[in-house]
Amino acid sequence: MMNNEWRIWRGFLENPIIFFFHSPFSPFHLFFNFPKLLNSYFLSFPSRSALIRVYLRQKNPFLFSIVSFPQLSSSFLFQTAKLLQKKDGLTLMRQVIYFLLFVAFWFGFLNPVAAAEPNSQALAPVVAAIEKILAEKKTPVLVFDLDGTLFDTAQRTVRILHEWAKKNSTNADARIIEKVADKDAAYSTGDTLKNLGITNAETAASVKAFWFKRFFTSEYVVIDAAIPGGPEFTRKCHDKGALIVYLTGRDIPNLGKGTIESLRKNDMPLDEKTAFLMLKPSPEIKDYAFKKDACEKIGKLGVVVAVFENQPRNLNALIGEFPKAIPVFVETNYDLKDTEVPPEKAIRIKAF
Repeated sequence: MMNNEWRIWRGFLENPIIFFFHSPFSPFHLFFNFPKLLNSYFLSFPSRSALIRVYLRQKNPFLFSIVSFPQLSSSFLFQTAKLLQKKDGLTLMRQVIYFLLFVAFWFGFLNPVAAAEPNSQALAPVVAAIEKILAEKKTPVLVFDLDGTLFDTAQRTVRILHEWAKKNSTNADARIIEKVADKDAAYSTGDTLKNLGITNAETAASVKAFWFKRFFTSEYVVIDAAIPGGPEFTRKCHDKGALIVYLTGRDIPNLGKGTIESLRKNDMPLDEKTAFLMLKPSPEIKDYAFKKDACEKIGKLGVVVAVFENQPRNLNALIGEFPKAIPVFVETNYDLKDTEVPPEKAIRIKAF
């Protein structure tokens, strides 16, 4: 076995392209045989393998990715020991370099957990402002919207439309709607259907009623995925000493439970001491009015150094209340009835 593994490594060193596609230790092979490798890795723990797999997938996706190439790791360790015995320093160095390149490739490109790094350049002024306020012995505060700012609602809409298509399979438009993807999802169901080329008024009314009944519920809000880098950025700022405020138009009765679950599932700070969630007490209250009134409470928490919004009108209102804060406009879907534009000084980002 050792000789076979050594021949594989020599093949990699001499012809990396062929190795990439044919070697059982190549990235190509490992990526497409991930389930088989994972099962092999836990073969020694048959009674616990399922539990371990589920735990890693849910609690630590990074480690879940690590176990996708155990054979390569073990081969590397065996061959390293062999080369050390032979004192073949040059070949050892080449092997280490190639292995490190592979690890960088795997975790930087194939693993979304490792790839989701905060947008340090665009948001550097926010981090600098936090440090400045802390140096002045004051408390920095960051204000974040949720929908379209920290969470992408496209998956929620897509799930609901897929369910509509399944329940209305005899509808002529169902075959189109069942193929809707995240990229097709707009702020409203009407615009989403237009993106799909559907103009039938009866279909639009049916879809809207079906969507409205489900979209604003805790059961469906947990479907939302975090905007890339959002969880990492909120944790980074919180760890530095900033207070985090989630100021959202979601309401307590319909969306409170699901919102808390989503924040915790994505490991965003939430303890009601240094990270606060502000929800509307009733769905009848308008988002704009609620957020404007909440500013008085937020102002008492410390110095607001930045506000994050995807709706221009809301961002302008927050800057009106906190003129010294840095406005950050998250360029995602928003209500197109909003004719305002973000402040000229706003930092524009599509991800954190």
